[in-house]
Amino acid sequence: MVNRCPTEHWPDRWHDTVYRHIGETNAFLRRMGQFGNSAGFWGARQNGHSAGWRWPAGQSEKVWVSFFPIGNELLPHLADGMRVWMEAVALEEFRLVHGRLPEINAEVAEVASFDAELGPAPVDTRESGPVS
Repeated sequence: MVNRCPTEHWPDRWHDTVYRHIGETNAFLRRMGQFGNSAGFWGARQNGHSAGWRWPAGQSEKVWVSFFPIGNELLPHLADGMRVWMEAVALEEFRLVHGRLPEINAEVAEVASFDAELGPAPVDTRESGPVS
């Protein structure tokens, strides 16, 4: 059985929506305010949220935000892990469907050496320091 949202909340046209960013937070109102400040929703850009700086300055028309509380009943360290895992699943699902990451996430992935076809670049986990 598939659980679906009622069509009055999610009309068919939502599939054509441009998704620009997927993220996670446990402080939604604070982080959304910070995002809006950095994106210039209410005037000049201000410090707040790194993804907001990658958003087109002042573009707030037709912006929709979805928030899903996850892990609130868990211990804080478990809730943090659950949110990060859900963010990763959402990003991977988006990548599988669209063949790319959302544009705001993709900018960070380029900096982090992420190749959408190959996955993340290998990380050298060896300890660094003088060899004795």
